[in-house]
Amino acid sequence: AAALVAAAQRGPRAELGGRHACSLITNASQPARGRMCNKGRLTEDNIKKVSGQFDLEAIFSLSMCRMGLRTIENLAKCTSLTALDLSHNRIDRISGLTALTQLKRLNLLDNEISTLENLNSLQSLESLQIQGNQITNIDDVTHLSELPNLMTLYFRTLLEDGTADPEETNPLCSHPAYRTCARRALPRLRCLDGEWLELVDAVEDGDQETALVVPEVKPQPWFSKQELADALAGGQVDISGAEEFEAMVTECKRASARAKTLLDDLESLKDK
Repeated sequence: AAALVAAAQRGPRAELGGRHACSLITNASQPARGRMCNKGRLTEDNIKKVSGQFDLEAIFSLSMCRMGLRTIENLAKCTSLTALDLSHNRIDRISGLTALTQLKRLNLLDNEISTLENLNSLQSLESLQIQGNQITNIDDVTHLSELPNLMTLYFRTLLEDGTADPEETNPLCSHPAYRTCARRALPRLRCLDGEWLELVDAVEDGDQETALVVPEVKPQPWFSKQELADALAGGQVDISGAEEFEAMVTECKRASARAKTLLDDLESLKDK
């Protein structure tokens, strides 16, 4: 049960990729990348080659990670984009996104961005990953309050032990008021740095209706010392706790199946 609580609190890992892999949000028909012209620039020709689409307005998902990009540009015609991955580049400023009014997921992980700006046109944005950048000012979080649909936000990647990955964080995360400021500025946020906020609140507040409660159970032996001695002596022994043990095993199997169902439900939230 404790492991289930921890898994629920952590929520999903960053769904658009980490430092070990690029995003999975590429078109199903996307061909392998050929030789890029103007390498290091986000040109229309490069966008067409990577996406496999000649018509820029027909591109719904685009991954341009690990391409040495320095500037976000030439996306004005990509008006149908719903998912954009620009992770693992050298971008130092957020710009060039004004036309992407349909964008729902944006991944800017592992760049050189120092300020949150020019995002107010992304009124459909639901998920923003910006770990591994240089954002220092905690007041920058308030700039995201203009995004009415933002539900998932990553300023850092949390490891299994709950600590932040030093390669995927921002300086503002070390501020003692970081989480409080983020939640106050973004009251509609559901997931912060991979933690589902409702579940975290339920556990911290001890809400009996929503929190997972593990009752204290005093251990009791399954059989007496005399029953153990008789069994070791080879005698026929009717162990009084055998039926209770079998019942407990069955109950554990049911609890395990229920836990798996809950974890599957959490996974399904990634697509919402």
